[in-house]
Amino acid sequence: MTLSIFVALIAFAFSATAQSPTPTPDDRFTIKGSTEIGARWVDVEGSENKFRSDFNYKRGFRVFDSGLTIEDTSKSGSKAFDALTILGSGWGADPNGYFRANMERDGYYRFDANVRRVVYFNNVNNHAVGNDLRNLHNSDRRRNFGDLDLTLLPQNPNIRFRVGYSFNFADGTGSTSTRISRGDVFPVFQDVDYTANDFRVGADGKVLGFNLSGTYGYRSFKDRTRFFVNNDPGDVTTNTVVINSMERTYPIDGETHFGVFSLNRTFAKVFDVTAKVTHAAVATDFTFDEVVNY
Repeated sequence: MTLSIFVALIAFAFSATAQSPTPTPDDRFTIKGSTEIGARWVDVEGSENKFRSDFNYKRGFRVFDSGLTIEDTSKSGSKAFDALTILGSGWGADPNGYFRANMERDGYYRFDANVRRVVYFNNVNNHAVGNDLRNLHNSDRRRNFGDLDLTLLPQNPNIRFRVGYSFNFADGTGSTSTRISRGDVFPVFQDVDYTANDFRVGADGKVLGFNLSGTYGYRSFKDRTRFFVNNDPGDVTTNTVVINSMERTYPIDGETHFGVFSLNRTFAKVFDVTAKVTHAAVATDFTFDEVVNY
């Protein structure tokens, strides 16, 4: 097989930096930023599935390698932040992208956000192909996941508080295979749908010379992936085994309560005491429903 690929990319870069050759007392914000935007055109001659499985580049608009920094140098007690930083890349026609944000005010809080997106595609005829040269194992999925964390009194050596949230979402399509009779193999298609959410609260402090840290968290998980077959003769077409329809659901609901506590202290710079306790309580509910019509 001959695969010819032509990719054209037009990119524009903009850079903006606050210019202040002669600062004055009224100058409050220092702003620095740059962004790169572009457009990609892709033409594939050959197997597009092979190209997407290796690269998954698409034609369209792109935003990449972009950043913005804002500093508030005023002494105002009511200002929202001292520094704000935003970074991002890979959004639009790229298969992977990320977004990061950091905002803080000294002595009050620090907020960190990290969000990512991954588009995964795999459909090549090199695994579980079958007699009719079908790829029975493939995937076309999108996954979004990230972490959001807020710390109060981040520079306080005696006490500080933490709140956090994480997520992991996935959806898309795919297929696998199942064996039923006399070695016959049938493709089983999937509609992928699962979500996971994590919530965390905690505190760090110092008591009687001991560094203490505690975190409580709750995690929920839900899977609603659907499996189905529609009127398929199977891999071996010379027998009489045919699946007219198959519908399988396997809903899963899970939750986890977890806690972590640790302490540490060094005595006279020669003796160190460290302890850590972790506990998790997990519960999972699931059912299995399948209806097959031969």
